[in-house]
Amino acid sequence: MTLDEDMLDCGVCFLPLKPPIFQCDAGHVVCSSYRYKLATFGRCHVCSTAITGGYRRCHALEQLVESIRGSCPNATYGCAARVLYYDLHAHLLDCPHAPCHCPREACGFVGSTSALLDHFVGTHKWPCITGVRNSENRAIHLHDGFNFMAVVHDTR
Repeated sequence: MTLDEDMLDCGVCFLPLKPPIFQCDAGHVVCSSYRYKLATFGRCHVCSTAITGGYRRCHALEQLVESIRGSCPNATYGCAARVLYYDLHAHLLDCPHAPCHCPREACGFVGSTSALLDHFVGTHKWPCITGVRNSENRAIHLHDGFNFMAVVHDTR
């Protein structure tokens, strides 16, 4: 069985539907943001049926989208998250297992951040320092060629 994921997107903004979800009398759905924007037109955005009393909640579709979870596309890189259908995009923006590509020309390595660091040291013999806290003083020696530094704010 395949799922046409576009069927679970808002018919106006084309973003994934998430509760609260609304529908016209004929069943055409719209997200909560566009429910209010379309109310001034007084007609459904798809079938032009008069919207008497505005769009109504579609609890059945809300339950459906709340039940659809899937594996993160970064599962092959170590992510075990089971993400709600409508939260996938937000998860991918923050997924700590997003694939990283080796910056060396003609090197096709792709892997998680930790695998990339191991790749730097093992394959290219590039030194890597990780786990440095912002309260520590650290001398950094730059070498000819590739140099990269990422500063991550730790809120612990």
